[in-house]
Amino acid sequence: MKITRRQLRRLIRENFAGSYFQDDEGRKFSVEQVVNFAKKNQERYFIPQFPLDFIKHDLKYWQGDEERMMRADVRYPLLVIAEDGCLSVADGLNRMYKAVNVLNMTHIDVYLVPKEDIL
Repeated sequence: MKITRRQLRRLIRENFAGSYFQDDEGRKFSVEQVVNFAKKNQERYFIPQFPLDFIKHDLKYWQGDEERMMRADVRYPLLVIAEDGCLSVADGLNRMYKAVNVLNMTHIDVYLVPKEDIL
């Protein structure tokens, strides 16, 4: 399934505006800004069909909002941050939960961004 630019803009506006993630040092990062950065540099950061086994350890942080999870659109890539050899899902836990536990997917599209690239 492909997602159109119009759908992508709507998803960002509705789901990511005002969303942040934080690192262990207390620095806040805007999900919207990092996703836009990754999209502009898609050839470097976009990885289609990334193995979920590498990141599903982060499902322990899923907050259990089943209604929101069921509305999640798995066509939109997860935002994964790489730091010191570790991968963390910065945005997309509901999409990942749905992909793994509802749709039985083994791979999903991601933006994989090294943390040093957004500092």
